[in-house]
Amino acid sequence: MPQEVEFNIVTQDTQSFLLEIRISNDSNSSRIRKRLSVQFYPDKLKRSFEQWQTALKNININININTNIDSKSRRKPDNEDNDDAFTIPTDNSGNNSSDNNNQVSNNYLDSYQSLITELNNWLNSEEDWQKVRDWLTQSRYLDKSEAEIQVTIQTDDLLLKKLPWQAWDLFSKHYPQAEIAIGPPEYEPPEKWGKIRQHPQVRILMILGSDDNITLDEDSKLLNSVREHGATLKSLEQPTLDELKNVLAEPKSWNIIFYAGHSETNDEGKGVLHLNERESITIDDIKEQLEVAIQNGLYLAIFNSCDGLGIAAQLAELRLPQSIVMKEEIDNQMAIDFLKYFLDSFSRNKSLFVSVGNARQHLQKTYDKPEKFPGGHWLPVIVPNPAVPLATWKEFLSESELSLIWRILLIIGGIVGVLGLPLSLLYEFGWDKAIFYAKLYPHIILYPFFMFWAALWLVYKGFTQIINRADRGLRLSLFVVLAISIVPLMIDMNGSNMLLLELNKTAQARIDLSTLNKNTIADIQKIPKDILDTQKIFQKDHIVISKAVLEESLSNYIAIKKDDQIPEEQAKGFHQLMEIGLDYLTTWKEQKNWSSLSRVLYGYTFWAITFTGLSFFVLWVQNQDFRKFYNQSRYFEYLVFAQVMVVFWIPFRLYYVVKTKNILFGYTGLQWMKPLEPFVYLVISILFVFTLCQTIRQQHKYRMLIITITIVSIGVSLWIGYGLTDILDRTFFLNTPNIGTWILVPILTGLAIYLFFNYQDK
Repeated sequence: MPQEVEFNIVTQDTQSFLLEIRISNDSNSSRIRKRLSVQFYPDKLKRSFEQWQTALKNININININTNIDSKSRRKPDNEDNDDAFTIPTDNSGNNSSDNNNQVSNNYLDSYQSLITELNNWLNSEEDWQKVRDWLTQSRYLDKSEAEIQVTIQTDDLLLKKLPWQAWDLFSKHYPQAEIAIGPPEYEPPEKWGKIRQHPQVRILMILGSDDNITLDEDSKLLNSVREHGATLKSLEQPTLDELKNVLAEPKSWNIIFYAGHSETNDEGKGVLHLNERESITIDDIKEQLEVAIQNGLYLAIFNSCDGLGIAAQLAELRLPQSIVMKEEIDNQMAIDFLKYFLDSFSRNKSLFVSVGNARQHLQKTYDKPEKFPGGHWLPVIVPNPAVPLATWKEFLSESELSLIWRILLIIGGIVGVLGLPLSLLYEFGWDKAIFYAKLYPHIILYPFFMFWAALWLVYKGFTQIINRADRGLRLSLFVVLAISIVPLMIDMNGSNMLLLELNKTAQARIDLSTLNKNTIADIQKIPKDILDTQKIFQKDHIVISKAVLEESLSNYIAIKKDDQIPEEQAKGFHQLMEIGLDYLTTWKEQKNWSSLSRVLYGYTFWAITFTGLSFFVLWVQNQDFRKFYNQSRYFEYLVFAQVMVVFWIPFRLYYVVKTKNILFGYTGLQWMKPLEPFVYLVISILFVFTLCQTIRQQHKYRMLIITITIVSIGVSLWIGYGLTDILDRTFFLNTPNIGTWILVPILTGLAIYLFFNYQDK
């Protein structure tokens, strides 16, 4: 939990400051407050800072003269701006140019080291500051092991705002993780402030101002890159003042405003933004619009431009919750690098302090070298309003449902997938026949009602956790899965082993005996009359197979089989009859008016189950980057439990292939492994391994519980499917005396899901 340290430093007189230190953490479990007077900073420190500031300007001038556009300063070029600086000679000879460069670099490095020395001399040598040091290093209230320490220097003194507090060895040695912000000594929340304004996507206004001698293309690319993490972006390139006013005051408002271009602080201490080559404005020019934007929810303003303390001071007067500015002139490439690393961290839901700190560390590694910009990493600074809580990226986001039209379509599609087939069976064949089909084909009739509804709901809830559902890659992947899922559907609908329910009541086919194997014909003719009077179906050179014949034979066969009174030779003929009668290519492809409405709904349900199973591969791939979700843990849970619901389809499917196919076609051993069974179990096996790998990688509070649930669900489903087929048969399927048990399963399914997610919420 982050710890907060506030240094409130107010000028008492020309000789001293009144310093108040406050230390606390988010839980307020530990708080400390100390107050004392400390001596004013010495003139030597002030001169040292001014020398470093001048050297920084000179090195930027030198770079602007000698390097390409990418390395130039983001301060507006102005010949009158450098009167205080020593003149850079314009001799074009190679030796003189090299000497001048070395002179500028040496002056800058010397001033940088001198500033660090003088700052530490002041903060470490005075007795009063030594007390502060002792409090912070020895205090039990400040934990050195804490990952995040937020330090805010609250002062009205301009030099104190500009000093590189990160260079104080108290922080660099004892608390290197501390990130230091600056702010005014007094603060209050914005008017009408309630809470952080949330949107389905983080709303960012990007303002690209004057780009004279610099390039802003990289800033634009970096801001646009966060779209994939849930941002919507509006870009204004070199806008006029009126254009900027209109956009700032939009009622929907913005979470973040970003400015890149030239800026500075004028002699009156006000920030100046150079919007374009003709217009330069101060914050006063857009004060009313900013006040409206803040009331509407504007939270953060980032000015990736030079000399932004004047801008930050005016924004603090408007009570803007947070801003990030550059204290002095900043090199163009350094500004780009800061934005790159800041956005990468902030979009990963790190806090504002941690994100700026991470970016600062990268700048230090890259630029804190004698030949580059020693101390350049001091320039970015947060200017917070402590009256407003700090927000992370995800706190700008509100979970959003799909559009109303999509929800309606999905609800209709889900209802059809779960209840469409049972209702069509009732409509076409009546109650008794519908119940019989449900017992015979539980994998496609009962399973959707028992558990598939839960899988559909969980997948939908998981999908709505994805922030950017319009992502092109996501849509393309789902389209590919859609195309793949049609392949097994076409194989199933156009192959052998059809379901009886696919035939309507009057379905009848005439098959030329010459197309059948003689042994097959002989076997069919041996079917006992108490199963079927075969004289009814043999007509000269044809055999007539109808839906009525197949169902009569099946009913009689099941009744006789209970007493095991069917010799294998006679049973073989029955199985041959059923195999021919339920073969699409051999028997029904060329016939007319044989297909039932239930065949269409069976195909839809089969496709829905297939598509849902395959879609997990796409959804698991999304899980690689947590920035894609409103709540990755919840997304993960939805996916795991949806897969558990799909895994419990295995017992239903195994009952069909082991029991039903044995009754209909006499399949034993591995004969049932056709035509799609290998594909089905391969997909489920891969998903099982995929789920375990993702669960192990996921740093989840309930990781072991979820792994256990996944493994147990697979084991239980296989055990039930293979080892308890007879129990399933007597409890739910063909030999159950009471279908009231069918109501129990969906109730238990819903209760299990409710209990888990309700427990999680608590």
